[in-house]
Amino acid sequence: MRNVRALCSWAIIAAGFGCGGSNTEEAKAPTEPGTQEPAPPTAVENQTPQAAEPGTAEGTQPGQAGPQEPAPAPAPAQLSSNDLMMGSISCVLGPVMHANKGGSSESQGGSQGGSMGSRGESMGAGGPSAGSSNMPSGSAMPGPNSDRCMTTAKAANVSPAALYSGDPTATDAVRKAIDARLSAEGASSDAANGMLTLYDKGLAASKEARSAHDSLAMVGEAHEAMRNRAGSANAPKKGSTGAHGGAGAQGAGQGALGAQTADQIRAHAALTDLYQYGRSLGATESGTQAQALAWVIGANRFMDVNQVPPPAKSLVAEPLFAALLNVPAPAPAAGRAAPAWNEYLAAAARSVSATSGRTGTGQAVGGGPGAANEKANLEQVVKTTGDRLQVLGQQLPFASPLRAEVDRTMAGLNMVEATAPTTPPPAQKGSTTPKKPAPSQAPKKQPTK
Repeated sequence: MRNVRALCSWAIIAAGFGCGGSNTEEAKAPTEPGTQEPAPPTAVENQTPQAAEPGTAEGTQPGQAGPQEPAPAPAPAQLSSNDLMMGSISCVLGPVMHANKGGSSESQGGSQGGSMGSRGESMGAGGPSAGSSNMPSGSAMPGPNSDRCMTTAKAANVSPAALYSGDPTATDAVRKAIDARLSAEGASSDAANGMLTLYDKGLAASKEARSAHDSLAMVGEAHEAMRNRAGSANAPKKGSTGAHGGAGAQGAGQGALGAQTADQIRAHAALTDLYQYGRSLGATESGTQAQALAWVIGANRFMDVNQVPPPAKSLVAEPLFAALLNVPAPAPAAGRAAPAWNEYLAAAARSVSATSGRTGTGQAVGGGPGAANEKANLEQVVKTTGDRLQVLGQQLPFASPLRAEVDRTMAGLNMVEATAPTTPPPAQKGSTTPKKPAPSQAPKKQPTK
């Protein structure tokens, strides 16, 4: 019995080992592909997926540069009160500042009508204005579509064409925009009132100059038409009497100048008011700007002197001579709308040479033999005007758009001086006693037969 129990115990133990061996063999056997367990995840794969950070594209890991999105367009810079003021004035002045100033009326074949309407640089064109970064430099052609007109009109919410024509509603809207900008800039009450007054007076002087320019353009067109009708073949016309022997520039110009037209060309009441306002303020910022603007307007109006018919030269020069140089126009001769040009120019040259203490060319300025030389007297006036502009330009704030305009005006004055016609001095009158012929010139007596 004991043996039987022992055998049973061994049988049970053998059966247990047999089952364990079977399990071990099965573990060592290769598993089928379908039952293979997945490989353990790597360090990167073991991380929990994170949502994309704001501003990064989907699928871009944090810290990696994603696709660049286009940057939003920068907001347009807001114009300063000074930019609004000068932008409006320059828009109205457009044709006054941009008429072709080069060339004399004598050398242009009488084509004043076309030259008076031609265009050149705009106020602030040709480069950025000194320190004025918010106002565009301006397009090369003036008019309602110029950069200055369009930018200023947009800031004031008005039509560029209305601002260019000087429409009162448009200019008043710009004035309100200037007032609002002054408040935002924290300007004092006195400073704000000073700038608004400068805007009003500068705008009035600009409209006055614009009206004179328009009248002058009509005179140039009429002058050219009458020259063409006078006969391109230089044939004398019926009724053409006088020293010139024909209906030349002098006669045509006189016929084209009526009293009302002459008054519009010579008008300078608003220019005088602007200049005197600046002088009353002295060396303040507003005072310097007012004086500089007056000289810029007066000098640009004067630059047309070489492009107009002779009878209109004194009218064109009167705003500069009377308002700024304090040389009133002499009384015109009977039957004339304006004084003689050489007479008025000589008076201005004498006045400025007395105050400046120089005679420029070394010739007698304003009198004597040099009085007949138009170029010498014109040089004296141009130099004095240029000197005054230079002084005022140096006193202007660096950010003032007027600094660039002063430089351009000075360059234009030099061109006027260079293209001025030179009038030869009259022949010196000799003694009234008849001269005896020289012995070598005496006729020989024929011998008598």
